[in-house]
Amino acid sequence: MNCDKCKQYGLDPKKVEFFKRKGILGEGEGDETLRRAAMLSWLEEIGLDEEEIVRWLSPGAEKKEQMRILRRLRSALLDELHDVQKRIDKTDCLLYALSQD
Repeated sequence: MNCDKCKQYGLDPKKVEFFKRKGILGEGEGDETLRRAAMLSWLEEIGLDEEEIVRWLSPGAEKKEQMRILRRLRSALLDELHDVQKRIDKTDCLLYALSQD
């Protein structure tokens, strides 16, 4: 995929080449390759690592495996969210305590 198309779709050309070498994106630059490249971008943005992306986009990847990957990621994201919420709550308690003095 040429650099212009990578820029157009907000993709890192090195990442695109990596996934092309893995046989994930195919050789062409048609609609299917662009669709897969866009999916690659989304998968990276939500936090999947390269190994998970390879499994997700591999030819013959099963929907069940894709759902398992997403559920595991969602669970990890919720754990992070809950940790941040606890920090916010503690900060609020400290702010309240300081305002009472």
